Amino acid sequence: MIPDPETAGIVQRIFELTAQGMGKQRICRLFENREKGVISEKTYCMMMKNYENEQTSLETDIVKSEEVLAKTKQTEANVGS
Repeated sequence: MIPDPETAGIVQRIFELTAQGMGKQRICRLFENREKGVISEKTYCMMMKNYENEQTSLETDIVKSEEVLAKTKQTEANVGS
């Protein structure tokens, strides 16, 4: 049997979910909801947490960049005087 590259990932995921104890109906609902773009509350919370972490990380990077820029300008001013 030759695996179909387009469906191999889906079939593998179904086997993983079954091994985790998920039933057929729940697996079907999971795939149907994904197809419709519906996400669970748990998934939404995880996405929001990741978004907040990314925002915090970006803000930290901006502050660090501004500090580096200020130090660079100060050094240039000191060298120029």
